[in-house]
Amino acid sequence: MYARLLSVRSYATGAVTGSGGLTTVAWPDRTAGTITSSYATGAVSGATNSGGLVGVSNGTVSSSYATGAVNSTGTDGFVGGLIGAANVLSVVTNSYATGAVTGAYWVGGLMGSNTGTVSGSYASGAVTGSSGAVLVGGLVGSVFNGGTISDSYATGAVSGGTYRGGLVGMVNSTTSYSISNTYATGVVSSSGATYYGGLIGSVEAASVGSVSNSFWNSDNTASAGFGSAGTGLGSTAMKTASNFSAWSISSAGGSSSTWRIYDGSTSPLLRTFLTSLATDTSTTYTGAVQYGIGYGLSNITGTYASGTNAGTYYSGTLYSNQQGYDLSGSGTLTISVPTSSSVGSSTTVLEPDSETFPLPPRTLSAVLVEGDSASTGGAENAANEWREASGARLLRMKMTVDALPDVSATN
Repeated sequence: MYARLLSVRSYATGAVTGSGGLTTVAWPDRTAGTITSSYATGAVSGATNSGGLVGVSNGTVSSSYATGAVNSTGTDGFVGGLIGAANVLSVVTNSYATGAVTGAYWVGGLMGSNTGTVSGSYASGAVTGSSGAVLVGGLVGSVFNGGTISDSYATGAVSGGTYRGGLVGMVNSTTSYSISNTYATGVVSSSGATYYGGLIGSVEAASVGSVSNSFWNSDNTASAGFGSAGTGLGSTAMKTASNFSAWSISSAGGSSSTWRIYDGSTSPLLRTFLTSLATDTSTTYTGAVQYGIGYGLSNITGTYASGTNAGTYYSGTLYSNQQGYDLSGSGTLTISVPTSSSVGSSTTVLEPDSETFPLPPRTLSAVLVEGDSASTGGAENAANEWREASGARLLRMKMTVDALPDVSATN
């Protein structure tokens, strides 16, 4: 398939024997065009220029992704999880690939070669250079002749190939190139490599371009590669917000920054792929255990707030992964006292007897539901304090939806 000019919200799900999961060549006449909000999920197997979404791109790919494995059976060509070869007019923004990628020439988790522009994108699949592979990278096999990468990252393990890197196999550009605000965390194997590096395997002609504010996990890969591009950080430091202060990044939810980090819990995440979610919530007493925001959501990790009795409960540390949430708030769960319009006829509440002990000004938090056990703080202690201070009898009140409370005194 050949695509020209515009492809919006397109998708493909079946396995493909050929060059691209969605299209073979995007804009073969090198005119500008756009693929946006599109995806492919099937495995791709081709002889050359193979990509999970597009084989060769000369235009813009935005807000798109591919999840299928990509395997090139040929001995040359470009192989990538999203795009095989991204040529000089190519622009890739806010896109990603998660499938494993295997190839025998220039191979990358997102694209085999990049002569264009990549921003706000990532790859997470393992990348393997098969026999004869030359340039192998977790994100891009080669940044070639003026290519740029910004605000992007790779997490997949990298193996095989003469030159290999956690982010880029080789920068082999004779014209100005730029790599900025990037990182890689995958393990890069050294076996059989001429040069290998945690971020970039080899930087040729470093004087014509720059690598800035970019990092790799030095606990996973010790080598900086030929040209020593980037800065190595240990696993803990890769999850520390202050180490990325030069980026547009925030450790708080709801900001407009490019990156979101859960300080101490995750490496930086691209906010564009996260869904905003407030974590503070309130509900009414039901007599059953109730849970705060995050409970039951597979992309959130941590200790959720939970409780049965009226009161406020707090979560532990909550954080998310890249396809999850931009969490905001403190994770509180507030359970309020039921009212006559929200409880059934069998619900019983306890209050001090106002005939023998004048009630102080009372808020809803000073009501104890019968059967609740006393615990530190909250409504239970409030009722117990009144009980102990006055020796007052308690009234048992039946509250119904359709009638006023039926009050009877008990000793």
